[in-house]
Amino acid sequence: MGLSLASNHGQRSRFLVRRFCEAQLEQLRHLLHDLLPPVVAAAMINISARPPPENCHAAVLQLDICGFTDLSQTITPMQLALLMHKLFTYFDDTVYANGLFKMDTVGDAYIVAALLPDGDLQRTFACHGMLAVAKSMIRGLERHHQETGQRVQCRIGVAVGEVTTGVLGHLQTRFHITGPGLQAAELMEQTAPVKDSLHASDTFIDALRQPGGELDLPEWIVLTPSDDTQGTSLALAPCELARSAV
Repeated sequence: MGLSLASNHGQRSRFLVRRFCEAQLEQLRHLLHDLLPPVVAAAMINISARPPPENCHAAVLQLDICGFTDLSQTITPMQLALLMHKLFTYFDDTVYANGLFKMDTVGDAYIVAALLPDGDLQRTFACHGMLAVAKSMIRGLERHHQETGQRVQCRIGVAVGEVTTGVLGHLQTRFHITGPGLQAAELMEQTAPVKDSLHASDTFIDALRQPGGELDLPEWIVLTPSDDTQGTSLALAPCELARSAV
């Protein structure tokens, strides 16, 4: 009788320890997937070490709030902080919903990345996800205007290019990308001729083309006239903007 009770107690103790370890591992997985792109997080779990730096291709989106300096001079620091928290939280939700990775925020700039897998169809799928994020960002700013009367506009640049990825530093380490792909997205954002629209690099447009060369744009995107010779301007269709107020 005593041996049976001791055995049951030992089994229950081992069960509780196993459940505790599984819960801790699940929390670690969740943390890694929050800090790293999914494919990098999975590799880090498998090798139990930092992923080595590597060169790859990525789709990169950079959003910048228009007139941020002027805006910061018309409202209090707390109001500005609450505004950016509201907008960035909304952006976080749409990035997560589309399976992309929030790479960084620098001041009023918000940067999203999607490491592009091999295969044209997979790359096209990732770039369409980037378009969906841009649409949600623009609609979110329009909804903020409808709710508060405060007009906040943005410029968005998107590009596809080669990048180098890696985890930087030893303290407060974070995953980062650098290289031509990131620089191209920044250039597209800075030279965007129309506010609240997308300025896409030629490489991004090419990634949206079907095997026959036809441009595969969703129905809620329209090409906008532009004198710009670098990149292509894309805007939300009027009916899509109208839904922003709903």
